[in-house]
Amino acid sequence: MITKPTNDQLNSMDEQTRKQWAVQRPLVYAIYKGVGGKFGCFQFKLSPAYDNPNRADRMEGGVFIEAAPSMGPNKYDWGKKIIFALSVSDIGKVLNDGFRGGSLSLYHDPGAKSNKANITKKSLKVTKGQKSGFFLSLREETAGNEKTVQIPVSTDEATILVELLKTAIPRVLGW
Repeated sequence: MITKPTNDQLNSMDEQTRKQWAVQRPLVYAIYKGVGGKFGCFQFKLSPAYDNPNRADRMEGGVFIEAAPSMGPNKYDWGKKIIFALSVSDIGKVLNDGFRGGSLSLYHDPGAKSNKANITKKSLKVTKGQKSGFFLSLREETAGNEKTVQIPVSTDEATILVELLKTAIPRVLGW
């Protein structure tokens, strides 16, 4: 596992090494909508393709969304966060159906390929706003316990997300 270097370690690195670190671990893009305590926060994290020690080939990465509900103005409950992983095909669906088409629903069952199928269900929805922009909604249901986080996304924020997701595709595949 790669750990983030300390500030002292970063300061002692040469410029090329610092740039390589930045390429390996890109920054998080976050949209905070908790000013009034009504919505929540969505963070988008790129996980590039990586070498799998258990296999001879590289593994596909993804884009991870972490969403936390607001618990008051500018305060978020990260203990109740929802994590949703976007594969390359999911990214394509978000770009085409969500932000171009204005409507998208993705459903994931993290335990689908094990004996834990249907225990946890997750969904991501992208819907067009009434006047402009979009709404993002993440929902997780586990054993009758339901969590939902939603945020409005301005047209400007949607443009940034589209560009980041387009740029993420080659990195997720390791191209």
